[in-house]
Amino acid sequence: MVEGSTDETRWLFQPLHQKINFFNTKSQNDILDSLKNQWVGELLRWEDVHTLQEILNREGLFTIKTTHMGGKLFMLKSERLEEMNHIFSNEEQWWKPIFKEIKRWSITTRPKGRLVWLQCFGVPAYAWSEEFFKKVVEEVVELIRMNEATKNLERLDLARCLVVSSSMAKIDLTQKILIGEMESEINLVEEGVEKLCRTIGERGFHDLWLCRFDGWRVVARMCERCWR
Repeated sequence: MVEGSTDETRWLFQPLHQKINFFNTKSQNDILDSLKNQWVGELLRWEDVHTLQEILNREGLFTIKTTHMGGKLFMLKSERLEEMNHIFSNEEQWWKPIFKEIKRWSITTRPKGRLVWLQCFGVPAYAWSEEFFKKVVEEVVELIRMNEATKNLERLDLARCLVVSSSMAKIDLTQKILIGEMESEINLVEEGVEKLCRTIGERGFHDLWLCRFDGWRVVARMCERCWR
């Protein structure tokens, strides 16, 4: 809840937790039948998430198509089922340098984490290092890497870190960190998190404006204070 929010805007910040009973239908059974024939691979490295299809192509496996299921999990599909079954059932296990495990899909197959970009605000220039960012985020997520602009200190008002979160909740938190004898307030915001802009613009209050970040690009209109 944002302090001072009105009844009209309060719903924007209420998390939804409810259980829905979904009864079996014919379409659901058809989907389950098709999934039972699929293979699922869990990657060894987070760095391969965006290049897995290219990696398999280099291995000559052009008929296998990948579908990201979240985290390190990928569904591996092919129209040539017999050929694919032979490839993944091979005792040589050629895939060991790429995948931690490859097995048949089951109803319990679920990703163990989310790969997301975090924007970090308020980090002082004298603390700008990979070790510091790792320390800042390690309480809630696992740091994978910083983007090149952050590494090269191309801007010092905002840093971007690729992280793994074990929670489905969107990350938006502020913490106070003591650096030497100086206390700094660090804000961590997951890219794509919507925030309510409550500042006064040229045309008065604009309480219902929604602002969202997507990388360095501003997706929705936002005021100067919200951008900062």
